[in-house]
Amino acid sequence: MVWQQALVQTTDMLSEWESKPESSSEYTSPGRIISSSRQDFRRLALHVISDAAFGINLSFSTSTAAKKEATVGNDVFSDGEPSEGYSRTWRGALEYISMNFITVIALSMLPRWVVPGTARALQDVEGYMNALISYERANDNDRTRKGNLLSAIVRKDGDSEEKSDFLTDREIVGNLFIFSIAGHETTASTLQYALVMLALHPEVQEWFLGRLDEQLEGVPIDATQWEYETVYERLSAPRCLMVS
Repeated sequence: MVWQQALVQTTDMLSEWESKPESSSEYTSPGRIISSSRQDFRRLALHVISDAAFGINLSFSTSTAAKKEATVGNDVFSDGEPSEGYSRTWRGALEYISMNFITVIALSMLPRWVVPGTARALQDVEGYMNALISYERANDNDRTRKGNLLSAIVRKDGDSEEKSDFLTDREIVGNLFIFSIAGHETTASTLQYALVMLALHPEVQEWFLGRLDEQLEGVPIDATQWEYETVYERLSAPRCLMVS
């Protein structure tokens, strides 16, 4: 689930980067300047989490509508105008919190009226999560649906025979926030740091590209077709880069 969505999001991000016009100056060689990499890596990580944790598929490009798996039967998570009772769409609320994460942390120590925009975004996210929890509880017996982190928590909670083991909806929301929304920042920062380090060390870039060419020999050019079972084990170079 995470693997496939990461491939789709990364492919779409690179397509956007490649669509940018080339430019040059007296200080730089001709090429594309990607000034949005920090924001783009955050979006990538957040969208992977949206699918893996909540089952909501967000396209990297905002020009393509978001969608929830067809079995939900409502459009409360779609892009466009926010649904009644919300100030932002699901995408908008997640990305607002992502871009204002320090303010989100500060909000726990400040009155909500000090940062009303952040408080409203958090209220939106909690409302969306409660709607998802209600949906998962109502469809808990449908084992044919694609699973996600939320469905696993709700299903485990429902399987417990001890009432003391039950999680309240607010406890589930809190856990999901920590696991996913709060956790995406470290992933985005690691990817950004790796990109900067490659830019600063051209010799490492050459080594990295050479190793990738070797490890991806015979693999489909379209990365969205890569299968985890056959491709991931080949990719020792990216794993080496990310842990170094």
